[in-house]
Amino acid sequence: MDLSTIETLSTNLVNGTDRKKRQEAEDFFKKFSQRKDFLNACIEILDTSQNSYLLWWVGTEMGKHFVVHFHSYESLSLEKYQKVLLKFLEKRWESLEHYVLVVYFVTFSKIVKLNWDDPNQHNIVKTIYDSIDCNNELNLLVILRIMYHLVEQFDLIIYERETLLEYHQRSSSFRDNSLFQIYEFAVSILSKYEEDFVVQMQEEKHNEVFRKLVSYAFALFSRCLSYSFRGNSPERVEPASDRHLIWLPHKWFQIIADRQVVGLAYNYYDNSQDLGPVCLRAIFHLCSIHQSVLSECEKGDQFITQIVEGLLSVIQNQKIISKFKKQSKTESMPLYLVENFHELCKVIYKIQINFPIKNLLKIGSFLELVEEFTEITYISFQNIDFQNSEYYLLHFWGKIGNSIKLFHNPNSSNKDNNKYNNENGNDLKLLKNYLFEILKTFLQILLEEIKLEEREEEIIEDFENPFDENSRFLINLEPLSWIGLSNYPETATLLNELFDKSFNMYKKSMIKQSGSPHCKIHGTQLSIFLYYIGELLVSKRSHSTKNNKHRELIDTELSIKIFQLIEWNDSFLYQSEQEGIDLLEIGIIKFLINFSSIYLKSRFSEQSIVYENFKNRLKISNKIELLSVIFNKVINNFKNWTKNEQIIKSNLLLFSKISQMYRTGRLILKLQNINNLFLYHTSFNFPFLDYYSDKKWYRSNFYKILSKLLFLEDQKSTIQERFFYFVKPFEKKAQQITQIMENDSNNNNNNTNINDNNTQNKQKMIIGFIKDIKGMLQAIPNPTCFCAFFDWVFPNYTELFHNIFNHYSDSYLIVINCLKFWKELTTNTTNRIKFPSYSPNGVYLFQIITTNIYKFCLHLTNKSNSQSNINQNNNRFQNNSKLNFTDNQILNCFRLIVETLCSALSAEYINLGVFELYKDDTLQKLIHLILNFSLSFSIPKMLPYPKLYVAYYSFIQILSNVLIKQLLIIEDQLFVDLFQSLIFGLELINEEVWDDCFTSLNSILEFYFINHNNKYNRNEETKYLALNLDLYFEKNSDLLPYLLKTLMNKIILEYKYDKSLIIKPILPLLFICQNEFIQYTEQIVSRVHKSQQSVVANIIQQVGLDINENLEFANREKFEKQVHEFRKEIRKFDVHEK
Repeated sequence: MDLSTIETLSTNLVNGTDRKKRQEAEDFFKKFSQRKDFLNACIEILDTSQNSYLLWWVGTEMGKHFVVHFHSYESLSLEKYQKVLLKFLEKRWESLEHYVLVVYFVTFSKIVKLNWDDPNQHNIVKTIYDSIDCNNELNLLVILRIMYHLVEQFDLIIYERETLLEYHQRSSSFRDNSLFQIYEFAVSILSKYEEDFVVQMQEEKHNEVFRKLVSYAFALFSRCLSYSFRGNSPERVEPASDRHLIWLPHKWFQIIADRQVVGLAYNYYDNSQDLGPVCLRAIFHLCSIHQSVLSECEKGDQFITQIVEGLLSVIQNQKIISKFKKQSKTESMPLYLVENFHELCKVIYKIQINFPIKNLLKIGSFLELVEEFTEITYISFQNIDFQNSEYYLLHFWGKIGNSIKLFHNPNSSNKDNNKYNNENGNDLKLLKNYLFEILKTFLQILLEEIKLEEREEEIIEDFENPFDENSRFLINLEPLSWIGLSNYPETATLLNELFDKSFNMYKKSMIKQSGSPHCKIHGTQLSIFLYYIGELLVSKRSHSTKNNKHRELIDTELSIKIFQLIEWNDSFLYQSEQEGIDLLEIGIIKFLINFSSIYLKSRFSEQSIVYENFKNRLKISNKIELLSVIFNKVINNFKNWTKNEQIIKSNLLLFSKISQMYRTGRLILKLQNINNLFLYHTSFNFPFLDYYSDKKWYRSNFYKILSKLLFLEDQKSTIQERFFYFVKPFEKKAQQITQIMENDSNNNNNNTNINDNNTQNKQKMIIGFIKDIKGMLQAIPNPTCFCAFFDWVFPNYTELFHNIFNHYSDSYLIVINCLKFWKELTTNTTNRIKFPSYSPNGVYLFQIITTNIYKFCLHLTNKSNSQSNINQNNNRFQNNSKLNFTDNQILNCFRLIVETLCSALSAEYINLGVFELYKDDTLQKLIHLILNFSLSFSIPKMLPYPKLYVAYYSFIQILSNVLIKQLLIIEDQLFVDLFQSLIFGLELINEEVWDDCFTSLNSILEFYFINHNNKYNRNEETKYLALNLDLYFEKNSDLLPYLLKTLMNKIILEYKYDKSLIIKPILPLLFICQNEFIQYTEQIVSRVHKSQQSVVANIIQQVGLDINENLEFANREKFEKQVHEFRKEIRKFDVHEK
C-alpha cells in the first residue's frame, strides 16, 4: 500500500467521523502492527511521511512494541533504534506538532530505560551530545526535552514491563550514573545564556528561541531536583512532615551555592514576566531542600537569606502587588499573571513549611516580606482567579500562628523560646496583628459571599454550599484555627460579635417566615461559626499542655451561646423537616462532635469552671445532664431528618463518638430514655432506617452503635435480659418475612419481576432485616454476648436464612447482604466465638455456613449445567451463570465467599477433623470448587480486583497451614497453576500477599522435604500425599528451580527485605534443590569481574556453612543470620543479570 493511502487511513483513525472508514483504518493498523518487519516499516515512514497523525501513531506503537517485545532484542539492536530516533528528532523536530514530539521523547526514554542493564547505556548523556550538534541553539531545545523525559521515565515505573525490584535498580543506577550530568547541563545552560538574555530583554528583542531555551532549562532543573533520591516506592505515600521535601546530595547543593542558582532564577524573573512561572517553580523546589541538607552545608544560612531577600526584591522591584491589584479590577486576567501569583504563593508557603520561624526572624528583611505577603493574601481573598492560591497563603499564616503559640506559652519549659520571646516581643506582636486582620478579613468575605441581598427580588435560593468537601472554607479550616489561636482573646471577641449579629438576624427571619431563603442564608452563616469554634476547641486542646482558666472562660462563653442556639432552634423542629436550615443542623452536629470529644472525657473534671458556668446559665451541672442534652439531640435528629442524608450521616458519627468512649457509654446507660430506645428501635420509630435500607450502610451502623451500648453491661444476667427484649421487634419481622415467602411459594411466585414495586418492597424489608442483624452482630465484643446471639439465631432462624438465600438467589442485593452477614458471623473478632467444650455449636455453625455457600457456589459457577465460566482461548472469565448478575457482581460474591471461608477456617472454634470422621465431603468439594474458579480466572486477570486476589492468597495460606491435604489431592494442572500463582504473588506490590505467599510456600516445601523419600514413614495417607507431591514436581521440573531463583533474587536485589518472611520457604527449598543452588551460584559468580569471582564465591559459601539438614528452630535462626550477612556482603558487587 502506498504512503498516501496509509496517511489517509491514519487521518481517519485519529480524526475521522465516518464509522465505517474508522473501522477500516483500525483493522489495517492492527494488521500493520503485527507485521514481522514492523520496525523497519516504521523507520521507512519516519524518513518519508509528513502526516502528523501517522507519525503520532508510529511513535506510539513503537513505544508499545519495545515494552512488550523488549527481551527479543539484543542490546546492540536497541542502541541502533535509539540513534535512529535521535537523528529523526534532530532533523524533524521543528516541523512536528507538540503531541508528536512528546510521543517520540517518551519512546526513546523507554528504550533507554529498558536497556539500562547494558553498561554502555550509562553514557547516555554523552551519546545524546555526540548524536546531536550542541553548538546549535535550536538543537539544545531538543536535548533539554529529551533529558527531561529521560528523568521522568526513570522516576516512574513501567507497569507493563517492570517489576518493583527492576524499577528500583534502574532508578538508583540512573541517579548514580547520569542524573548529576543532566543536572549540571541544565545549570550550565542557565548560566551561559543569562547575560545574552538580559541584554535582549533590555533592548526589547524578544528572541523566542532564547525564551524557550531558558524555560526548558528551568523545567529540567526542577525535574532533577524533584527526583526520588531516596529510592522510595512509587506507591509509597510520604509522611505529612516530609511531603514535597527534597533530600538533595551535598555535591548537588554545592553547585547551587557556587553557581548562584537562586540569583539566576530571580534575575530571569526580573527580566521576563512570561518566564515567571518556571522561575518561581525552580525557587519552590529550592525551598523544598530538606533542613538536614542545609544545616550540614557551610552556605546553608546564606542560602535561606538569599531566597528571602531575593523574593522581597522581586516583589518590590516588579511592583507585583500593584500589578495584581490593577489586573484584579479588570474582567479578564492574563494567564501568565495567574500562574505567577499561584507559584509565588507556593513559594511563600514552602518558605514557612521548611524553614523554622526562629531562623526566618533573624533575617532582617523577613518582616518586611511578611508585610508584602499580607497584601498578597488580601488580593487572593478578593479575586476569584487567585482563590486556588488561598490554600498556600493561609497555611503559611497558619504555620506562623502555630509557631507564635510556642513562643507565647507561659508554661513552656523551653528557655530558648522564652528568651527569644523577650528579645523579639515587638516582632511577634506585629505578626499577631497581621494574623488577626487576615482572619477577620477572611471571615467577613466568607459571610458576604453567602449574605442575602437587601432587595427581595434579588433573593437567590440556590447558592454554593460552603461546606462541600473541596470548598474554600473546609480545606482551609485547620490553618484558620491555628491563626485564631495565635491571638485567642481577640479572636473570641470577634467571633462573639459576629455570632450574636448572625443569631439575631436568624431569629428574626425564623419568626417572620420559617424555612424562607433568609433563614437559609443566616443559618449558613451561623454554621460557619459552629464549624470554626469546634475546630478551635479541638486544636487548642491538642496543643495546650495545662489548663488556662482565662481560655476556659472563653471556651465556655462560646459554647454557651451555641447551646442556646440549639435550644432555640429545636423549638422550630416540630414533626417535619424545616427546609433551609439543614446546613445549620450539620454545623450543630459537627460542633457537638468536637465539643463532646473534650468535655465528656473522663479526664475533664466536673469541678472545672466550664461546668460551673453551664450550671448557672444552662442548668447543666454534670456530665450526665450534658450527655442527656446531646443524646436527645441525636434521637430527635434521627426522627426529624429522615430524608436528609448529610444530617443522618453526621448524626450517626456523633452517636458513634459519644457511644464508643467507655465511660461515656456507661453514662448513657444511666439516662432515663435509653431503655425505651432498646425496646422501640424499628423503622416505625426511626423512619430513616427504611429510607436507606437497600443502598447505604446507615442502617447496619445504627444497630452496631446501639448494640454496643446494649452489650456494655458486665453481668451476664443483665445482658441476657436486655437482649431478650431488644430482639423482640426482630422476631416479629422474621415472622412477616416467613409469611411472605410462604405466600410466594404457594402462588408459584419464585421468579417475580425484580422491577415490580411489590417485589421491591418485599426485598427492601428483607435487606433491612439482614442489615439490622448484621449491625447487631458487628457490635458483639465477647463470648457471653456471642452465645446469647447464637442461641437466638440458631436453630430458630437457621431455616429462615436458608430460605431467604434460596428464594431470592436472583436478587444481588439480598445475596450480597446474606454473604456479608455470614462473613461477620464466622469472623472471630476479639476471640468472641468461644463455645463450651461440651457444645456442638461450633460444628453446627461451620456446617450450616459451608453447606449454604457450597450450594450457592454451584449456582454461581453454573456447575449444575456443566458450563465453563472461562473462555479457554483467551483465559478470561465469562459470565455464563444462570443468575442475572454482572461480571463484577459475580466476582464480588465470590470474594465474600472466599473471605467467609477464610474467617471460618482460621477462627479455631471447630476441629475440622469432624468432617472426615463422619465422612462429610462438603468442605472438600467447596474448597475444590473455589480453587477451580480462582485458578481458571488466572491471577494476572485478578489484578484489577485487589480485594479478590488478597482474599485468594489468604485462602491458600490458610489451606496450606490447616488443610494441606486438600491441596495435595487436587488435579496435576490445578496444583501447578496454584504453585505458579504463589510465585507470581511474590512480584505483586502488596506486603500482605507476600506474607501469605511465603507462608504457603513454606508449608508445602516443608511437607515435601520432611516426607520426600522418607522410607521410615509408616502413615499410608502421608505416603500417598508425598507421592502426589513427587509426581507434581517431576512432571513440572522447572517449578522449584524457578522458585529458587526468584527467592534468591529477592534476597540479593530487593530494595525492601524482610528476612523473617523469606527465610521460611528458602531453607527447605535449598535442601531440596541443592544441585540447582550450585548452578545458580555459578551464574552469580560469572556476572562479576574475574578478579572478584573468588571473593563472591566465598561469600556464597558462607550461606550454608555449618547448617544442618533439618528445620528445627535453632537451625533456622542460624541460617537467617547467615543469609542476612550474605545479603549485606553480596550487594557490594554488581550481580545484576545482564
